[in-house]
Amino acid sequence: MIESVRRRRDFERLAASTHRARSATIRVVYCSREPDEPAVAVAFAVGRRVGSAVARNRIRRRLRAALQELEGTMPEGLYLIKCDIGTRDLTYEELRTHLRESISRASTR
Repeated sequence: MIESVRRRRDFERLAASTHRARSATIRVVYCSREPDEPAVAVAFAVGRRVGSAVARNRIRRRLRAALQELEGTMPEGLYLIKCDIGTRDLTYEELRTHLRESISRASTR
């Protein structure tokens, strides 16, 4: 099950992580899992420049749905998924493809 990143310590680890990757408008920061953490935890960063609150929430829902499809293939750890301006123009298939690519690149560095 994919959980949310909630602890300040986890966000600080993500900020210091060098495991980063980008595919189109989606950027992923990855940090390996510690023993007391959930298997996979995700945080989203969708800024105001991406669109209105409705558009940003729609992007987060689409990302969550894509992550559910990728859940079994994701390495264990913490993920911060950042979205740039063009993300709202991507189709769901494009979004899922770019998300998969950036996750695999970030977790193998």
